[in-house]
Amino acid sequence: MAIIQKILDIFLGYICYKYDHRNHCTRKVLPGCDSISMRYDKADRLIFSQDGNQRAKGEWSFFFYDVFGRQTVSGIWKSASLPALDNLVVKTDYTGTGTLAGHTVNLTLPQV
Repeated sequence: MAIIQKILDIFLGYICYKYDHRNHCTRKVLPGCDSISMRYDKADRLIFSQDGNQRAKGEWSFFFYDVFGRQTVSGIWKSASLPALDNLVVKTDYTGTGTLAGHTVNLTLPQV
Protein backbone atom coordinates (compact mmCIF):
# COMPACT_ATOMS: atom_id res chain seq x y z
CA MET A 1 0.00 0.00 0.00
CA ALA A 2 2.82 2.45 0.84
CA ILE A 3 4.48 1.82 -2.53
CA ILE A 4 1.23 2.50 -4.37
CA GLN A 5 0.81 5.71 -2.37
CA LYS A 6 4.32 6.88 -3.30
CA ILE A 7 3.67 6.18 -6.99
CA LEU A 8 0.37 8.08 -6.82
CA ASP A 9 2.12 10.99 -5.11
CA ILE A 10 4.73 11.19 -7.87
CA PHE A 11 2.23 11.02 -10.72
CA LEU A 12 -0.27 13.40 -9.19
CA GLY A 13 2.25 16.05 -8.22
CA TYR A 14 1.80 15.41 -4.50
CA ILE A 15 -1.65 16.97 -4.49
CA CYS A 16 -4.59 14.61 -4.58
CA TYR A 17 -8.20 14.71 -3.44
CA LYS A 18 -10.45 11.63 -3.27
CA TYR A 19 -14.25 11.90 -3.13
CA ASP A 20 -16.93 9.37 -2.27
CA HIS A 21 -20.27 8.78 -4.04
CA ARG A 22 -21.84 11.66 -2.06
CA ASN A 23 -19.14 14.17 -3.10
CA HIS A 24 -17.45 14.22 0.31
CA CYS A 25 -13.70 14.75 0.26
CA THR A 26 -12.59 11.54 2.00
CA ARG A 27 -8.85 11.79 1.45
CA LYS A 28 -6.49 14.70 0.90
CA VAL A 29 -2.78 14.50 0.06
CA LEU A 30 -0.71 17.69 0.14
CA PRO A 31 3.03 18.28 -0.35
CA GLY A 32 5.22 17.56 2.65
CA CYS A 33 2.66 15.73 4.77
CA ASP A 34 0.96 12.38 5.04
CA SER A 35 -2.58 11.97 3.73
CA ILE A 36 -5.57 13.25 5.69
CA SER A 37 -8.63 10.98 5.91
CA MET A 38 -12.14 12.29 6.58
CA ARG A 39 -15.46 10.61 7.45
CA TYR A 40 -18.94 12.16 7.30
CA ASP A 41 -22.39 11.34 8.66
CA LYS A 42 -25.65 11.10 6.70
CA ALA A 43 -26.23 14.83 7.25
CA ASP A 44 -23.01 15.54 5.27
CA ARG A 45 -21.11 16.85 8.30
CA LEU A 46 -17.47 16.06 8.96
CA ILE A 47 -17.42 13.77 12.01
CA PHE A 48 -13.91 12.26 11.97
CA SER A 49 -10.59 13.35 10.47
CA GLN A 50 -7.14 11.81 10.77
CA ASP A 51 -3.71 13.07 9.72
CA GLY A 52 -0.50 11.05 9.48
CA ASN A 53 0.58 11.71 13.07
CA GLN A 54 -2.80 10.57 14.40
CA ARG A 55 -2.75 7.50 12.13
CA ALA A 56 0.57 6.40 13.68
CA LYS A 57 -1.04 6.62 17.15
CA GLY A 58 -4.38 5.08 16.14
CA GLU A 59 -6.29 8.29 16.87
CA TRP A 60 -8.91 10.40 15.06
CA SER A 61 -10.17 13.94 15.67
CA PHE A 62 -13.95 14.03 16.13
CA PHE A 63 -16.50 16.81 15.69
CA PHE A 64 -20.09 16.55 16.95
CA TYR A 65 -22.91 18.98 16.20
CA ASP A 66 -26.26 20.01 17.65
CA VAL A 67 -29.61 19.87 15.84
CA PHE A 68 -28.85 23.26 14.22
CA GLY A 69 -25.54 22.06 12.74
CA ARG A 70 -23.39 24.01 15.21
CA GLN A 71 -20.24 22.24 16.37
CA THR A 72 -20.69 21.56 20.08
CA VAL A 73 -18.06 18.97 20.97
CA SER A 74 -14.65 18.11 19.53
CA GLY A 75 -11.83 15.95 20.75
CA ILE A 76 -9.63 12.93 20.11
CA TRP A 77 -11.11 9.47 19.41
CA LYS A 78 -8.52 7.03 20.77
CA SER A 79 -9.34 4.01 18.63
CA ALA A 80 -8.14 2.99 15.19
CA SER A 81 -11.64 1.72 14.31
CA LEU A 82 -14.66 3.96 13.74
CA PRO A 83 -18.40 3.37 13.94
CA ALA A 84 -20.13 3.09 10.55
CA LEU A 85 -21.67 6.53 9.94
CA ASP A 86 -22.91 6.27 6.35
CA ASN A 87 -26.56 5.88 7.34
CA LEU A 88 -26.50 7.66 10.71
CA VAL A 89 -26.93 11.28 11.75
CA VAL A 90 -24.68 12.22 14.67
CA LYS A 91 -25.99 14.98 16.93
CA THR A 92 -25.59 16.16 20.48
CA ASP A 93 -28.17 17.31 22.97
CA TYR A 94 -27.26 19.57 25.87
CA THR A 95 -28.31 17.92 29.13
CA GLY A 96 -25.98 19.66 31.56
CA THR A 97 -24.59 16.29 32.63
CA GLY A 98 -22.24 13.75 31.10
CA THR A 99 -18.60 13.72 30.21
CA LEU A 100 -18.77 15.82 27.01
CA ALA A 101 -19.17 19.30 28.49
CA GLY A 102 -22.78 18.55 29.36
CA HIS A 103 -23.67 17.10 25.95
CA THR A 104 -25.06 13.67 25.12
CA VAL A 105 -24.28 12.11 21.72
CA ASN A 106 -27.10 10.53 19.72
CA LEU A 107 -26.69 8.33 16.66
CA THR A 108 -29.98 8.25 14.75
CA LEU A 109 -31.28 6.86 11.50
CA PRO A 110 -32.76 9.67 9.40
CA GLN A 111 -36.54 9.66 8.84
CA VAL A 112 -37.54 8.53 5.35
